[in-house]
Amino acid sequence: MAEASALLGRTEPRLANLAGRLTRKAGDFARAEIWFERAIGLARARSDRVEYTRGHLGAGILAMNLGRETRARRHFDTASSVAMREGHEWLAAEAQHDLFQFVTMRASFVAAELHARRALRWYPKHHPRFPFFAADVAFLMVAQRHFAPAVTLLRIFVRVIKPPQNLLGYSLFVRALAGAGRTREFQQRRGTLHKLLSKKNEYDAAARWNLAHAEREAGDAHAALVQARISATLARARCDRETETLAQQLIYEIENTPQPAPPDETRGDHRWGPLAKELAARLEEWSPTRRGRTPVLRKSEWAA
Repeated sequence: MAEASALLGRTEPRLANLAGRLTRKAGDFARAEIWFERAIGLARARSDRVEYTRGHLGAGILAMNLGRETRARRHFDTASSVAMREGHEWLAAEAQHDLFQFVTMRASFVAAELHARRALRWYPKHHPRFPFFAADVAFLMVAQRHFAPAVTLLRIFVRVIKPPQNLLGYSLFVRALAGAGRTREFQQRRGTLHKLLSKKNEYDAAARWNLAHAEREAGDAHAALVQARISATLARARCDRETETLAQQLIYEIENTPQPAPPDETRGDHRWGPLAKELAARLEEWSPTRRGRTPVLRKSEWAA
């Protein structure tokens, strides 16, 4: 339907972007690429900077899914710079957020922190994506084995964002609890996570991947391997190449080195203290029913 509408409205970049988003979510990456490039070209011809930015954001996420690092970075950088130049600071924040996610998953942690701080500076107070941004920063902490500040952030996140939208953050919370050695709460929250996973969710593959890490941190290599294999199977069925790759990598690590590496004692969790404190304070004040600087676009029209 979206593609039919886009074909009828041949000069409408908004419809081309919509077709690109829907075909990307459906796993038809070749057609999605065509639609995003069409949207970018149409928007450029009409000097429509908002749709031009959205086209680059959509194409950047697509390139990220396909593992095209240079192209993804170029699209995100373009989206961010154009959004700021046009005064759409909230959209620039989203672009920095997406770029931050991209480089974090590729273990470029210094660059990730830079983009995270930019996004934090530009996100409006009550932006709908802000709690998920905070959870993504917590993931950056967990990826570097700084579990305690991540627990602080994620405890607020799972209270502010309710199921089923909080599934991925909840699984990360369980992982952080295991890594921090908070055994009793880990066991309690793990039980809740299993209940959440009993219901179908588009993020269940990634959530299982986090749970596999959590089981490994808790010392149960067998349970970790079971969850990692489920994650890989679910990701393959959803054409989620990135999660499938991560799950397969974790399976290999568990089979060859059941226990994770010990934490780096040379860097303490205090390094993340100020950032975690600022994010926690903003999360506590965040409300989905309030608005800071209202975006120009409706939520249903955003690129992500």
